[in-house]
Amino acid sequence: MKVEIITWNKAYRLGKTLSRKIKKSGYKPDIVVAIGRGGYVPARIVCDFLSIMNLTGVAVEHWGAAEKKEKAKITAPLNIKIKNKNVLIIDDITDTGETMDVVVKYLKRQKPRNIKTGVLEHKTASFFIPDFFAHKIVKWRWITYPWARYEDLPVFIEKIKKKKTEDIRAGLEKKFGIKIGEKELKEIMDDIKEDKKPYIKLK
Repeated sequence: MKVEIITWNKAYRLGKTLSRKIKKSGYKPDIVVAIGRGGYVPARIVCDFLSIMNLTGVAVEHWGAAEKKEKAKITAPLNIKIKNKNVLIIDDITDTGETMDVVVKYLKRQKPRNIKTGVLEHKTASFFIPDFFAHKIVKWRWITYPWARYEDLPVFIEKIKKKKTEDIRAGLEKKFGIKIGEKELKEIMDDIKEDKKPYIKLK
């Protein structure tokens, strides 16, 4: 499995590109619904660029730390009425498309005027094609955004089966294509150890 680490700067640029595409389309959302947890930061960026004040969210459980879980399901429902409103759903990525599909079907039952969807990155392997995306990913790889580094990286570190920092760094680059500085890796490992965070194994 190849992994791409997205920086904060790149994530922000993707958010800006996504926002401009939405604005250019002429679609004017009354409210933005972020898909939690990955869509919270992108949704806030979009709201900022489009001057949208109404932001809410729904939580969906589908992907764990670099592993697929059971079928996508909503674990925290919408807490606001969207009937007759123009809704914009935002997530960080469409991977299989299941998460976005579940949320769209859920929100449609609440009778909004319109629903549009947007993501920072869209994988062509996804059966769900969002209305807006900043970047298309043709060759599948795992994407780790800056808001999920501590969720994803321990999984890959565990797979290396090494104890020394330099060996782990070399293993991450060789096996997953992950390039990470010694200082940052040590910091992450120290924090994980301090929090006694369990490793989640890849399947």
